[in-house]
Amino acid sequence: MKKIKKFKDWQVALLHWLLAGILAPFLFSAIFGHIVEGIAKNFGVIVWLAILGEAVKFFLVWISIIYSAKLINKIFVIKNNINIVRISTGLLFFSLVIFRMIFFDSSDISGYIFSSMHFISILIIAPFFYFFSKNQIGNFDSLIKKEA
Repeated sequence: MKKIKKFKDWQVALLHWLLAGILAPFLFSAIFGHIVEGIAKNFGVIVWLAILGEAVKFFLVWISIIYSAKLINKIFVIKNNINIVRISTGLLFFSLVIFRMIFFDSSDISGYIFSSMHFISILIIAPFFYFFSKNQIGNFDSLIKKEA
């Protein structure tokens, strides 16, 4: 069995934020965005593909949260899971807001619509990230069942 290490809550939250909130959704968005941009020429098709992309991104965040929580529960000693979840959700929210403000596209109506849709998705993904992370990090029921 691996040695369990003690770290501060913000360090564990930073790892959770990077794994669950940034890595998988960012890679998916970059790849999916280039594919959509290359194949779709009709505005209506682009809108439907963007909505599909947001739905897939939520699924990826959910899977990433489960993976990150299992890794964190295995490696770290968790004293206050709520503090870890609050810090990582705050990091996620502020990083996405800053990222979306930097890359806000108001050059044409479609860019404005998509940039606005991304801002709205931030308001949905932050509570989603918080509640699923809260249920997964520090959840020792699965670990107790494995040991018994």
